Amino acid sequence: MPTDVRVFDAPSALAEAAADLTLELAEAAVRERGRFVWGLAGGSTPRALYETLAKPPYADAMPWHATRVFWGDERCVPADHPDSNQRMAREALLDAVAPAGVVPIPTENATPAESAAAAERGLRRLFNSANADSLRPRQEARRRAEGLLNGANADPPRPRQEARRRAEGLLDNDNADPLRPRQEARRRAGGLSDDDNADPLRPRQEARRRAGGLLNSDNADPLRPRQEARRRAEGLSDSDNADPPRPDLILLGIGSDGHTASLFPGTDALRKTERLFAANWIPQLGAWRVTATLRLINAARRIVFLAQGQDKADAVREALHPPIGAPPVPAALAAPQDGTVTWLLDREAAAKANRAPSP
Repeated sequence: MPTDVRVFDAPSALAEAAADLTLELAEAAVRERGRFVWGLAGGSTPRALYETLAKPPYADAMPWHATRVFWGDERCVPADHPDSNQRMAREALLDAVAPAGVVPIPTENATPAESAAAAERGLRRLFNSANADSLRPRQEARRRAEGLLNGANADPPRPRQEARRRAEGLLDNDNADPLRPRQEARRRAGGLSDDDNADPLRPRQEARRRAGGLLNSDNADPLRPRQEARRRAEGLSDSDNADPPRPDLILLGIGSDGHTASLFPGTDALRKTERLFAANWIPQLGAWRVTATLRLINAARRIVFLAQGQDKADAVREALHPPIGAPPVPAALAAPQDGTVTWLLDREAAAKANRAPSP
């Protein structure tokens, strides 16, 4: 996993560099895949980035028409609450531009688990629609290059063939295998039907299974019904456990304790390996959060950490140089196998970045 660390003298320079990188990644994603899917973060450092992107020249240069956004985490507060990450992003950026899609984390009139399930469903729908939209222009362009219209891909000789067949008194299915009628007649003469060529052992196997009170599906995992019931209660389907979608960019911060998104040290969501989002109880705060899991974070094509301030220096060092013999901080676990991690730091946050922690 390539890791790229960049250090800046001032917060304004960090925000501008983050805006440049976001624009670069957005343009490349739209050029290569037809859309840019971006996971947003909360906090004061991302806010400076959002405010930069909301103004010229970035606001005019960003491909907002192909940009789709979601949030990496959210507090369980109403959408208009001052602590809401979604409110901050709307005020700093989204109200000033027009992205093609926004996937919220709905926190009102919902339990934390329901909010996490809704965020996951929304993100999968976003990717499904984005994939369809990105394929359509290329398919249409290829068809136009070949001189085809929507209905022009039918076999051109078909009308003449049909007319000739009708003139000969033939129907569409008259071109079937000429041996088939004789084979059928021979099978009927022998008292056989179409399915009589099945496995001769099958009736006995079925009878034995029925005698044992078993059906064909009874050899399935006995835990499956309970798992299915739980998934239905959460509003998820079988296909939701498929490979995670791949955001083009996930923006992350880091806390002084090494947490990222709302993945705090020692919390249950760090162990969630099936879901894209999870409800996470934070004992340190005495509060629930909804957070992207490592499964989603590590599916990203690019992760960008933003950090500034002296209080982040130790956490940044531990994320970049996990200590031996101790659990890594959550930020150190943001490590996609098929992606790149970039750290954008000010001088204070980077003060210990080159020093490994003492054993």
